[in-house]
Amino acid sequence: MDQENNVEEVKDNSFDLKKEKATIIQTDVGAKDGLNKCPKCGSTDISPVGNGGKLKCHFCRHEFEPEKAEGLSGDISKLDGKVISSGAQDIVSGETDIVTLKCSGCGAEVVIDTNEALQARCHWCRNTLSINQQVPNGSVPDVVLPFYISKEDAKAEIEKFVSKRNFFAHPKFVKEFTTDNICGVFFPYMIVDVNAHCRFTGQGEHQTRSYRVKSGDNYVTKYDADLYDVHREFDIEIDDLAVESSADKLDKNSEDKTNNVINAIMPFDLMNVVKWDANYLKGYTSEKRDLNIDQIKPHVSAQAKDVARFAANDSLQFYDRGVRWDSQDINIKGEKWSSAYLPVWLYSYQQKKGNKSILHYVAVNGRTKEVMGSIPINMFRLLFVSILVGIIFFGIWCKVDFEGDVLFLTPGFITYFVIYYRYRNKDARHRHEVETRRKVLNLQQADKYVIDKKGLSNHIMSGANNNVVDGAGKQNFMTKVIEQNNLNKKYWYFLFFWLYLQFYTFVIYYTWQYILYVFLGGENMQGKKKYVVLVLLLLIGFGAISFAGGNEDELISSEPSGNNLNNTGDINVDDNNQFSNNENLEIDNYNLEEDLEEIPNDVNNNVGIFQPDRVNNFIGNNVPVVNLETIISQIEDMVRNAKNKEHILAAKLFFNNSNVLNLLDRLNNLLERNNLKERVEKLIKIFQDNLAPIIEGIENNKITKDDVSIEISGDSDVDVVITLNGENIPVDNKFVKEGKYVVSATDLAKNTVTVTFIIDKTKPVLNGLVSGNHYDEFTLDVIDNTEVTIDVIKDHKDVVEASNGMTFTEDGTYKITLTDEAGNANVYWLAIDNQNPTIISEKVEKCNDIIVSDRYLTEVKVNDKTYTRSDFTHDNHNEYFEYKEKVCVDGTYTVIAKDKIGNDLSQTFEFDGTAPIVNYVAVLSKKDNYNKAIKGDTIRFLIQFNEEIFIPENKEDRTFKLKIDGKEVLFQRSQGAGFEYIAEYKIPQDSTMENGELKFEIVGYKDKFGNMGEPVSEAKHYKYNSVYYDGIEPTIKLVGNQGRNKNEHRVIAGSQIKETYVYATVSDNDLDKPLSIAPSSIKRCYPAEAKKACHDYKPENGVYDTSGVGERYNITYTYTDASGYTVSRTMLLVMDDYKNPTPVNGVIELTKNVNNGYIPFYNVLDNMEPVTINGNGHSVTQNIVEDAFYWQTLYNDDNNLNRAMLGNVFSSLNNSKITINDLTFKGITNSISLGHYKNSTYVKYNTELNNVNIVDLDVVSYSAPGIAPAVMLYGIGTFNNVNLYGTKLSDLDQSPRWPVYDLAVGNYSNAIINNSKIGSVFTWEQATMTIKNSTVDYIYTKMWNNKGGLIVDEGSVVDNITVASNIVTSNTKKVLITVKSGAVVNTIDLSKSNYNEDQIVIDIQPGGTVKNIIKK
Repeated sequence: MDQENNVEEVKDNSFDLKKEKATIIQTDVGAKDGLNKCPKCGSTDISPVGNGGKLKCHFCRHEFEPEKAEGLSGDISKLDGKVISSGAQDIVSGETDIVTLKCSGCGAEVVIDTNEALQARCHWCRNTLSINQQVPNGSVPDVVLPFYISKEDAKAEIEKFVSKRNFFAHPKFVKEFTTDNICGVFFPYMIVDVNAHCRFTGQGEHQTRSYRVKSGDNYVTKYDADLYDVHREFDIEIDDLAVESSADKLDKNSEDKTNNVINAIMPFDLMNVVKWDANYLKGYTSEKRDLNIDQIKPHVSAQAKDVARFAANDSLQFYDRGVRWDSQDINIKGEKWSSAYLPVWLYSYQQKKGNKSILHYVAVNGRTKEVMGSIPINMFRLLFVSILVGIIFFGIWCKVDFEGDVLFLTPGFITYFVIYYRYRNKDARHRHEVETRRKVLNLQQADKYVIDKKGLSNHIMSGANNNVVDGAGKQNFMTKVIEQNNLNKKYWYFLFFWLYLQFYTFVIYYTWQYILYVFLGGENMQGKKKYVVLVLLLLIGFGAISFAGGNEDELISSEPSGNNLNNTGDINVDDNNQFSNNENLEIDNYNLEEDLEEIPNDVNNNVGIFQPDRVNNFIGNNVPVVNLETIISQIEDMVRNAKNKEHILAAKLFFNNSNVLNLLDRLNNLLERNNLKERVEKLIKIFQDNLAPIIEGIENNKITKDDVSIEISGDSDVDVVITLNGENIPVDNKFVKEGKYVVSATDLAKNTVTVTFIIDKTKPVLNGLVSGNHYDEFTLDVIDNTEVTIDVIKDHKDVVEASNGMTFTEDGTYKITLTDEAGNANVYWLAIDNQNPTIISEKVEKCNDIIVSDRYLTEVKVNDKTYTRSDFTHDNHNEYFEYKEKVCVDGTYTVIAKDKIGNDLSQTFEFDGTAPIVNYVAVLSKKDNYNKAIKGDTIRFLIQFNEEIFIPENKEDRTFKLKIDGKEVLFQRSQGAGFEYIAEYKIPQDSTMENGELKFEIVGYKDKFGNMGEPVSEAKHYKYNSVYYDGIEPTIKLVGNQGRNKNEHRVIAGSQIKETYVYATVSDNDLDKPLSIAPSSIKRCYPAEAKKACHDYKPENGVYDTSGVGERYNITYTYTDASGYTVSRTMLLVMDDYKNPTPVNGVIELTKNVNNGYIPFYNVLDNMEPVTINGNGHSVTQNIVEDAFYWQTLYNDDNNLNRAMLGNVFSSLNNSKITINDLTFKGITNSISLGHYKNSTYVKYNTELNNVNIVDLDVVSYSAPGIAPAVMLYGIGTFNNVNLYGTKLSDLDQSPRWPVYDLAVGNYSNAIINNSKIGSVFTWEQATMTIKNSTVDYIYTKMWNNKGGLIVDEGSVVDNITVASNIVTSNTKKVLITVKSGAVVNTIDLSKSNYNEDQIVIDIQPGGTVKNIIKK
């Protein structure tokens, strides 16, 4: 049964935003509808500039920063409940969209339809009025994100996007495409912050294996996976989740608009939004919000849930098959909603398909330059190329004659669909789930293993939903599967297309076959004529796909399009859609009607100067009723007598209504016409003059301390008026007196500029404070007529934030700089001092230093002598004064110190310059023998002085110490007479003191005046004046019958053991040589089964009774030396019943596994007859208990025998072979010896191993050669079908721990290896080895050629042969390695050897292989 189908139904707790009553944040506080003025000159002609988000005044060219959005940012973690910015409140239906503003410049009323625009020009004074306060129809947001990408950059991005898709684009689109038609649009969005707590519970799978299994005639892939219960709980902060708040753009699945393209260019850098200012919309269009929060909430809920789900994925990397959340609980703690206008450069064009149309967009993010679009496709070309691809592949198919005729059809379909999706981008979208900023806090993870699932069919967990995206809107099947399973988009699109097209390919193919065989005679058709039918079917198939949606032959010219777009630009376009901006003064080119469009209706209706019926136009050859010169003169009088700009505009209107230019053009008198033309040109120049005069030399509203010089320039005569403090003064260009100046300049066109400035040369002052004085505190009271900047620096380095009225109480030096708006600066130096001076007395050598210090010290008096600042030292700032006097004469000193403000201090000192005198020093050991000491003894030190020693209460400050044995001990007051002090030191067992008289040093003693005494390093006492230290304990050596110093000795039960065979000697530093000692006690003990207690024992006639198998003697030796050390050691003498197996007719048969513990299985040194040991598939296990290898001489009444303790030994003399068959060796042991090295006859040993396994054996180091082999060969050794590898060094092995080998071959020994697997081998110089049909991993060799050397014979593979570094080479002794035919050696390493080139012989015979030789 497929385990992956066992899935529970997912519990989906929807992400429900809070519904309680909301808190409203008013974001238009302080905003006023009407004039938005330049902060420098007061002009309202303001628009955004550049890509920095600044605003620019077109009158004075001043650029200024926008006002930041206050109250919309903050700590999301503290967000509680529902918070709504005022611009995001519900739209009130039925409210009028018409807003009437009263111009504060001239008083005129201006009507603005907020559905169309949020700005308008006053028809009278031409100022720009803006809607700044929020209106209930959703047209004014909380914030706006200014354009950062310029129009030229956006055009370049759109051109680049379209140019990559030109080939298959519709020809009419290619012909008409121009980026000149793009427009900047502000689209409405809702910005949401969410503070939530998430709790997800479910199951996840981690793949452990994938494999192929046969299913019928095919192989399928199966998967194994571990199933876990998964729990994630965390807090999440979602920052600036943006959702469209226009119903039109929120519909990303619209069939007639490619709205998804606009969504796909997100995200925006929303951290840079600014407070709403209508000036940002100048030159752009905007779309009004028409959705409320409740209508957008489902989209926000889905997208916020996606963000939380994908945030949890960061901790789910282990679950590579996915996670199925059964429960997704998201508790919203707080949410905040704000409305915003976000910038998009948009290119749009409409494509008609029959009765339907599609509006295509190419959009560029106005901040990030991200671009996405949809291109209309030339279906004919796409169809043609797709068929061509199919025909080409068809030709290849016919030529090669592929099997499976249907395959050639698919390339054409693939071509079609890949290109279609590249051009249309129907599934492009903003990946809100990963691109929205969020922060995960307090993550808690709890995962628990459940079960190992086997034989799963899918590579993704069934029901996995951790990559599900709910907030992406409607998606096609392919996109949904790809995103939910986190698949490679391009690869899986291709795969889906392939499967999709395979279906249609088979349909067409079998339709073709059916037509051929049923209607057209099948195979009777001549040649390839049958493929004509196939081509027709292809044409029909592609035609159906291409034209299913209607015709593609009509494109509507590209125009910016959208619902509720407000045109807030200030651009005039004529009837021919041409931009009009004529500034030429030539009469022939002057379009007066266009120029007069700016004249307000009130001027036309209310001026009262001109009525239309007073002038008749020339019609044909009619004579004018009114004289033209009179009209021009009247207009000149109007201009001359004009009081303001409105009067000039009235004259301009009169000029137009009088049809002056037509009348002038029709004058027959050329001279009169030329004279009047000159006067008309002057009038036109005045009418066109909208630029005020320029006043240079001082900024408007400037306050300065300097004299001011100005220059005034303009296009015509300028009238200048200047006032000082409200009174007119003669016109001048230089001003030096203090006061407020207002300079006004007006030209003939009544364009006026006014500059106000103040000259202020008076420095600000602090009331009641005098620079240089000291105070206990002070308060800043600044006197000045302007705003004053206060800069405070404390203690010459620290900047202090200060304001007028602030009180300072903290001690320090303050530099206070007052700077008024004119730049007049006044510096005060003040100090606050509430600290008394400091007086200390320090011991320096044999004198005292009296040190008096204070930051503002002025006077010091010592006894009757007075000192002033000339006697003090100070720092670079003339502060931190210090007076120092050295006192070396004993006596009393009174010191009085005073600082500048009057703080004073008085102290009296006594001076004593003589160090304490030592009366005696006593040293003794705290035992009866008080003048000797050993390890563990306590030594007492007593020292007496002529005066009391100063001992601080804090131990860390104490210096009166005893130094001994590399350690320190503190002294303390004793109970003895006078000023006596005591310290005791217990000699530790690990002491490293030298033997002999005890060495010590007493240091750091001083009196209360700090007089330090000299160190004391020897005793001075009538009785206790030295202690002799003995630091060496005696050592007892136990000597048994085998001559080793060991605690345990084993003997064969029944052997004769005399007292003299086991004895002990003691060595000590007070003994000239080792001393034999008798046992202090002997106890005889019995095996546990005897149930007898140990008892005292004395050998009879000097011989131990060894008849009891398993009995032991505890023989104890005790010794006490002259210094008092007592040592004891016990020898165990154990009776052993060891017996070797007894051969029957020369054969030992094993019928079961053998485990003798630490006792060897076979330990016979010198068999004289052949012996065969048949293991019969059984094993021999030995587990030794000590790191030892030694020979033991066993004594009895008849003879003495030798045997090797703790190791298996197989040896026989006179070439009598020992054969071992079908046996396995296990456990912990000494080396298994084949032969032995007890005497020089070992070359006669002969051992053969057949079907023997010695694998992963634990060994201890061998005795002499510095190695630890599993098998040690002496004599001839034959290895047939032997597995010998994996040897390890036992934990019993003690230092030195020697290198491990599986096999070691001794001198004069010959190893013959057949059909075996050997791990590592060590050989001596005079050994030989032949390897045949075997594998050997590593050989470390010292073999010479005079014994045959190393031979690698046929069928053998040796991975590495390393020649040893300490080879003894000569002309006759050379290293010889022979590689015969059929043998392979991977590496011969000569780099470690001290050979010469002629001393290494590597004989590679024909058919032999050596892959690598590493030379020195």
